[in-house]
Amino acid sequence: EMDSEGDGFLLVFHSAKDMVTFALHFQTALLTLDWPMEIRSSMSTTSQNPMLSQPTEPFVGFSPEYVDSRLASSKVLLDASKTEAWLPEDQVWGGLRVRIGMHCGWAESRQVHQGRTVLTGKCVLHTKQVADAVVSGGQVVCSEEVLAEISDELLHSTVIVHLGKYLLKDELELGLVSILPEELAARHAAFLPLKAERQLAPSAFQSPPDSRHTTIVFLHIHKMAALQREMN
Repeated sequence: EMDSEGDGFLLVFHSAKDMVTFALHFQTALLTLDWPMEIRSSMSTTSQNPMLSQPTEPFVGFSPEYVDSRLASSKVLLDASKTEAWLPEDQVWGGLRVRIGMHCGWAESRQVHQGRTVLTGKCVLHTKQVADAVVSGGQVVCSEEVLAEISDELLHSTVIVHLGKYLLKDELELGLVSILPEELAARHAAFLPLKAERQLAPSAFQSPPDSRHTTIVFLHIHKMAALQREMN
């Protein structure tokens, strides 16, 4: 832990693999904890997950076209990942919901303040901006830079949804993805759109609502970011 801000924490890891592994295990661990009944009831799935309850309830204020597209593409994604969408509530949600945003890069300076190591630089600021873009508790969002640095072995046990490209604060442009363990993949259907200055490229959830004629393709080229750096 490097810093805290309000009810949030800024954590630093030695590698992108360690970071993503922690985030995925953290979400699973929150689900399996023995939460008091007061917390479980206040975090009921009924008003959160359209795949498990009322389909449009979490999307009040959004256009019917958006809701139709979101639900149809969610069904396609879940079918493609061979994930059972209609899971019992306590297998998908449980207890407190924590949103996680991740980015990776190099710190520009390192200082020790009151016995704690503090890193500064654009990477730290960009990580906070990714985290601020995440609206829904229980979601893990990372930049494409993180995705490019983690192993295919780790990706094999996850379900990844491309969320599009966004303009965040300070003119930062990043491609973002939502990543969860396979057993929690049904959560993708309930997550609200990211908070950003502007969306620059569409997400998988903005595919046409007629899933019979829709093919969603996500292409991941391992170490693509490193290859681009070498080419430049």
